[in-house]
Amino acid sequence: MKKNIKDILFIFITIGLLFLLSIYILVKPVNEKSVEENRFLTSFRNLKESSFLDGSFQKIVEDSYTDQFPKRSFLVSIKKKIDDVSKNMVLPKMTELTLNRVSGQTINRLGNTSYMINMIIEATDINKERFKNRALEINDLQTRHPNVDIFVYVPTQAHETSLFDKDSGITAGAPELWQIFEDNIKVPFKRFDLNSFDLYKQAYYKSDHHPTHIGSDIFYNEIMNLIDSNIETLKPISTDCHVGKTFYGTFGSRTGFIYEPDEFCVYHYDVVPYDVYLKGELAPDYTYRKDFESFDPKSDNAEHPYYYNIAYKVYDSSEFEHYDSLMIFDTKRPDLDNILVIGDSYSSSVIDLIASHYNKTFRMLPYNEVIFNGKMFDYDNFIIDNDIDVVLFMYTAENYYYVDEWADRYEQTRILPNGGNK
Repeated sequence: MKKNIKDILFIFITIGLLFLLSIYILVKPVNEKSVEENRFLTSFRNLKESSFLDGSFQKIVEDSYTDQFPKRSFLVSIKKKIDDVSKNMVLPKMTELTLNRVSGQTINRLGNTSYMINMIIEATDINKERFKNRALEINDLQTRHPNVDIFVYVPTQAHETSLFDKDSGITAGAPELWQIFEDNIKVPFKRFDLNSFDLYKQAYYKSDHHPTHIGSDIFYNEIMNLIDSNIETLKPISTDCHVGKTFYGTFGSRTGFIYEPDEFCVYHYDVVPYDVYLKGELAPDYTYRKDFESFDPKSDNAEHPYYYNIAYKVYDSSEFEHYDSLMIFDTKRPDLDNILVIGDSYSSSVIDLIASHYNKTFRMLPYNEVIFNGKMFDYDNFIIDNDIDVVLFMYTAENYYYVDEWADRYEQTRILPNGGNK
């Protein structure tokens, strides 16, 4: 009899707890997204009349309980940490140059450190062809515009090097690809010489694929030296690290924020005053790098603010779309040259510095011209219409070959005569 009473009490308590949990999940604010898993979460809001007809009702209810469970974010992080510890217990001894694939992600952790890098580039036949073709396209652009000085600078990333070959038992493909490019390119060309892990730790964040303030300064100086070794470059006048050691970048978000964050810092320079134009319009009171000094991390609603885009402001307020393809810096010095910088997000941390050496600086993200405006960038007419004297290609290796389920970055950045228009 006592056993039956205990069983009945257990059933009622269990049902009561589930009922209270259901009420809590129904009335509490819905968690829309899991930053740890980089996905949108299911809630009871997903239930529709059709759910009863198509058989998805039970799954949506189960997923809602799982995805909206109290303290879910904390529990997910704990699980990821346990999985990580368990994995490392069964792996052979690793060095900091051993590639350690992150489960479920296309990134590698370096040994047991907190440093992350992209997957190693392979020297496939199609990649070899694409690197060669990009060199030939740039050569053809130079031929079509003999009075314009064209330069190519590559901000080398870790997965483009052979740093990990010995300890990981691999042969990286990127060195062969870049040799093919160098053998075919006929304009001045330089790659950042990332020749040691110590240099990598200075130049790049461990949780993000973008350069640190030190790496950005190296890129800027190497670019200007490539263009003209007699140019006197700007020197940092102060260092701003006021946001602290709380920066989780693109790698950090994909690993569930279970490794150490970075300290995010920005160099400040005495740049030449400029006006900024976005979407062809003057952006009033626009500040680029200096805006970061007054940024309050507590004012950002994001759980993990992406400081790189905040510090190197590539868009202004809500008036302008995020990452418009063209940005213009005008220092109003018509006696100086005009430069066209063909870049990606890596150019964001150096573009205002480059602009200090020119009259007008045009920063073009050619893939965004395709994404936002639905057309290939027309290099030829742009050079003529804007009286361009110098063209600098300054983007990462991904623009030379990369393709995934979302886009073909190589195709989006092709350098076709008149933008492919006949």
